[in-house]
This record gives sequence, C-alpha cells and structure tokens, in this order.
Amino acid sequence: MKHVYFFCLIWIGLVLSGCSAQRTVMPRQPEFFKPLTRADLQRTNVKDEQKAKVNPCETELAIRDAAIDSLRRQVSLLRDVATKLEKMVVPKDQVVLQKGKNVVLQGVNFQKSSATLTEPSEAILRKALVALVANPDVNVEIAGYTDNLGNQRRNEELSLARAQAVKDWLVESGIDQRRMSVAGMGIRDPIASNSTAEGRAKNRRIEFHVKNE
Repeated sequence: MKHVYFFCLIWIGLVLSGCSAQRTVMPRQPEFFKPLTRADLQRTNVKDEQKAKVNPCETELAIRDAAIDSLRRQVSLLRDVATKLEKMVVPKDQVVLQKGKNVVLQGVNFQKSSATLTEPSEAILRKALVALVANPDVNVEIAGYTDNLGNQRRNEELSLARAQAVKDWLVESGIDQRRMSVAGMGIRDPIASNSTAEGRAKNRRIEFHVKNE
C-alpha cells in the first residue's frame, strides 16, 4: 500500500512539472510597434535640430562668395557699358577708321595750285596718324580731289600730287608705306556744288578710302 501511495505522488509530481514546462510564452511585441514616450520624442527633435543646424562659418563664406559673384557681374556690366560709350562718344574732329568706309580729312589744305601742305593741315594729319597707329591692321587709299576749275588733266595730276604729299608726311611720321596707296581723282565725285566758292573749297579735299582687307 505504501508503494502505491509513493507511486501516486511521483506521478502527480511529473504531471505538474510537465504543465509548468508547457507554459504559453507571449510573442515579443515588434520594435516598431513600441509606443514613443515623451523622452523618445525629445531625443528625436534634438537630432532633427542638429541636422538642420548649419555651420556659421560655412554660412558666412556662402554670403561672401555670393557678394563677390555679384560684384564681378557688376564690373563686367560696367566694362560693357564703358566699351559702348567709348565707341559712341568720339572727340571732336577725331579721325575714325572703319573698314570699307571713306573718311574726309576735313582741314587738310594746300597752297594754291600746288601740292604744298599748309601749316594748319598738320594738326589734322596728326589725328590721321594717331588713327593709323591705333589700327595697325588697316590699310588705306589716300585719294586727292580738286574742284572743277582749270584743265581736267592738270586737276588729276594735282590731286595725285597732293595725295602723295599726304602719304609722304605719314611715312616720315613712322607709318609703313605699304599700308598706303595714292589716287588722283581730279574733279570726280564732288561732295558739294562747284557753283559756289564754299562748295569748291569742300570739293578740294583729301580722303582716306579704308580698305576691307
């Protein structure tokens, strides 16, 4: 009888230990379902603020670079404006040479019926000299003209001699003679009426025919 009682106790003990081993274990709640606490939210905000912060030195450098770029653009614009004004504003009586254009050297005169330059003519020739020096790639034909008085052949010879006198003056002043040719046009291509003394004075002239070369 004692043996039966002892056996029952052992059997009950085994049953109880088996039930204890078979306890149901609840699955762990996934991390992303974990509710955020106030402390978690504060930590998140701090991280976001740190990301949003910009280095003050970098900000200052960016502002400086933007200012420098702005100044460069302004300087470039000012240069463009200055270049345009330089082309638009031409000092009085300055000789301007443009390829394919004719320029009258107003004020270049000669003694009557000769190819001798008058003294005031040299002031205009000096301006022509400056223009040729400033435009070393420009070649010109120096053309002489007369009014319609006198013999036509004589006028052509006189106009050619006057053109040559201008070329000689420029060569003596340092201009390469290969840049200049001469032509005697005589009474051709008047720019004013030959019926008045004033018109004839305008027709007696020296022109630069600027070549396209």
